[in-house]
Amino acid sequence: MASPSVPGYSCSRVTKPEAQGQYPHTAGTRWLGLLVGLVTFCFYVWRCSPSPYLLDSAELAAASFGLGVAHPPGEALALLWGRAFCLLPLGSVALRVGVGQAVCGSVAVVLLYVFAYRACDFLISPLRPSRGLRAVVCASGALAFGFSPGAAEVSSRPEVYALASALALLALWCAHTAWVKGDARWAVAAAFALGLGLANHPLIAGTAGLGAVAACVPLLLAARGARDRFGLMVAAVAGLLAGASVLLYGPARAYAVFGNLDPHTILWGDARTLSGWWWLLSARTFAEKASLVHGTADASSLPFLFVQELGIPMVCISLVGLYALARFTSAGRLTALVLFCCGAGAALSAVIGGLDPHNPDVRGYLGCAFAATAVFGSVGVCAFAARVQKVRARLPVGSVLTLALTATPLWALATDTSSRNGIRNVRSAEAAMTHALFTTPPRTVFATAHFETAFLLGYQRLVQAQRPDVTWMHTGWANSPGYAKRLLAIEPALKPLFMSLADERGFTTNAIDTLAEPLAVESSVALAPDLARALSYAGSLWHWPPQTPQLDPTGVTPSMFAEAEQHREVRAFLGWRIFQDARLGCRTHHPVVPDLIAKLQRLMPGDAVVEKLPAWCAAQGL
Repeated sequence: MASPSVPGYSCSRVTKPEAQGQYPHTAGTRWLGLLVGLVTFCFYVWRCSPSPYLLDSAELAAASFGLGVAHPPGEALALLWGRAFCLLPLGSVALRVGVGQAVCGSVAVVLLYVFAYRACDFLISPLRPSRGLRAVVCASGALAFGFSPGAAEVSSRPEVYALASALALLALWCAHTAWVKGDARWAVAAAFALGLGLANHPLIAGTAGLGAVAACVPLLLAARGARDRFGLMVAAVAGLLAGASVLLYGPARAYAVFGNLDPHTILWGDARTLSGWWWLLSARTFAEKASLVHGTADASSLPFLFVQELGIPMVCISLVGLYALARFTSAGRLTALVLFCCGAGAALSAVIGGLDPHNPDVRGYLGCAFAATAVFGSVGVCAFAARVQKVRARLPVGSVLTLALTATPLWALATDTSSRNGIRNVRSAEAAMTHALFTTPPRTVFATAHFETAFLLGYQRLVQAQRPDVTWMHTGWANSPGYAKRLLAIEPALKPLFMSLADERGFTTNAIDTLAEPLAVESSVALAPDLARALSYAGSLWHWPPQTPQLDPTGVTPSMFAEAEQHREVRAFLGWRIFQDARLGCRTHHPVVPDLIAKLQRLMPGDAVVEKLPAWCAAQGL
């Protein structure tokens, strides 16, 4: 019988679950768990890029360093967490923020190990393994998850998904501990962890947190009367709000940035008002693009992602573990239920977010689903190995099945250089933007509509202080709350450009005639036909006034081609920019088009869209 744990609440009716023959952790099993976490942490840091990377990584690194506000829903906790690691005397800011996610990824691995070890307590006696076998198998399952491509990807660069998985698993473990010990304080701790998750990534926290909620339901039902239940709910809500209070960071930073204007700080929206704060938290800007995102989604590929991440042996053995937990005891059934709810919730978040199997962020959404599968896999191996001990085959069977858990990720590490090295040698993104910046004239206005270019520009201008004379604007943010107001307060001369964006033709000659500074635009920016024909091409940008042609205006080096062959994101970034340049060159009959098409065909051989480009250019009269 447990003593009251929160004011006004008594859990006297909550008894410890029937888990006869428990093997509590010893110093050895604890050290093994820490060793597993340390190994995965070193692996993640090894894979980190020493320079700003693509996707959202440059944005999150820059926003952490400058304490800005990242893309909706703001990623408040991730930015504060990343800012703490910016203080480390270690390499670049991008590397430091990546190390912060590596810590979160290794914590998630340790939590998986601890939960799998405990889950074996709820197997019936003939299936319950010894302490040594249990520790080794659970460590192998944790390593299988830790070395999987998705976990390694999100833990090796500035992102939010490793932190989201760690918080969701922490909430699950705390909630399960509350039920095991009959102690409501752990339920409040679980609510606090969920609140922190909401301040980091609300969709993942809200869906993967279903497992933690399921674990707390028996505790709530066992309370003595409505008063005790109400006390527990009030304490849990207070814990949730305490964690979620980190969301106040958005309005606080909006007030600070607007009070001390800086055009290079990453700041989405204007959270100084309730409507502006809701625009940020609701991720309305992405909700408006949901039809486009779901147009490329393929929910039917979900089962195959589990196979790609963990391998066929792990997926099959996890079904054995699920059955062994759910078949015999009520304690096992609840443990299986909370794990299943956590994993299913994470899978639901991936489907809601648009399950595109080629999007690396999808693996981040599915982190808890992969972790739950690894726990079930570990339990399945332990149950099967313990069952065959009477025929003196426990050691060989356990060894074979343990190796099966880690076979797929270990084989990938042994045979695939990209899986082993990650993005530690990727520098194309930084090199491309440096080339673009340093080929622009003094006091240039640099305009882009591409999110990766904007994030890299923000990083290089704010963190690395490159080209402080260059003013950059992201035309895609022109209609977001507060962006035009903030930038025009610093650069009033940009007003004609913002006004021209309301025109479907985009930038016009009349708009740039009033611009005192030179203009450099990325081809993703909408341009009126007469202005497009007047621009010159240099440094992978289009310039006004025209510049002297360069020997290689794209700036794509042999090392970039090599990186593009190894990394899909690099190939997509370089290919997209050159493709847009080639299309603009075709429309304006620019002589650089043949070189652009040749480079594009080398970057993306066999691509159907690229193969159609020469015919499309011919139709434009080039």
